[in-house]
Amino acid sequence: MNKEVIEIDTNSILYTHLKERTLIEFNHWGIDIDEKELTPKINLKDLGLDSLDIVMVIFETEVDFGMDIPEEIWKNCKTLEDIYLGFIKGGYVEDEED
Repeated sequence: MNKEVIEIDTNSILYTHLKERTLIEFNHWGIDIDEKELTPKINLKDLGLDSLDIVMVIFETEVDFGMDIPEEIWKNCKTLEDIYLGFIKGGYVEDEED
């Protein structure tokens, strides 16, 4: 089985937006976090967010980007990498002009 490997572009508009949305969620709950701790592979629950908080990050990003990511893609998201890849699998394409 040949599985396509998708590289995470941490400078992309999508990743930057996801990181900002996640930091807003941490701030909303009064969780003090250094932005440097928020790496693509760190489990967001380990930093203090729960499943609903993660869904809110996804939902707000869906609204901001005008997308609707199917639940089967995002229901197991635990990291920014998971969420990023979910948007890519859901059809997000980075605009080269941005």
